[in-house]
Amino acid sequence: MALRRGEIDAALVRTAPAPGAGLEVRSLYRERRMAAVPDGDPLATRASLRLTDLADRPVVLCAIAATTGELWPEGRRPRTFEVANVDEWLTVIATGEAVGVTAEAKQSHPHPGVRYLPLADVPPVTVRMAWPRTPTRPATLAFLGHLQVMTSAQR
Repeated sequence: MALRRGEIDAALVRTAPAPGAGLEVRSLYRERRMAAVPDGDPLATRASLRLTDLADRPVVLCAIAATTGELWPEGRRPRTFEVANVDEWLTVIATGEAVGVTAEAKQSHPHPGVRYLPLADVPPVTVRMAWPRTPTRPATLAFLGHLQVMTSAQR
């Protein structure tokens, strides 16, 4: 992870870093999970979906995202395959090769041929800010101070 290697000062993450990684983490907010389906798919006409609606279809996972096959209950997991980036993920869905699951923020990244629908039976994903336990750059320290004020006001 670029954060642990010191290549970046802070990162928004949806997967909690492992304990002992030398990082501080603060939960910021929670996002609904969304299904991403091809526009022409019969599921695209529905108002919302459930995981069971996707279980018999191939599900594409993005190597740099937080959605995994473990969202589905044991014994009902779909066939999954992974692509390297978000552009590939969107293309695979738009062409009808698979469906996907993502966080609500993905709706702000529209793609021709992809429709996002809320998943009714999946817990939301927590978005967190992570940073090295001992930040040294003044701008990072100032940013973390603002983050502290903002998150304290929301509680």
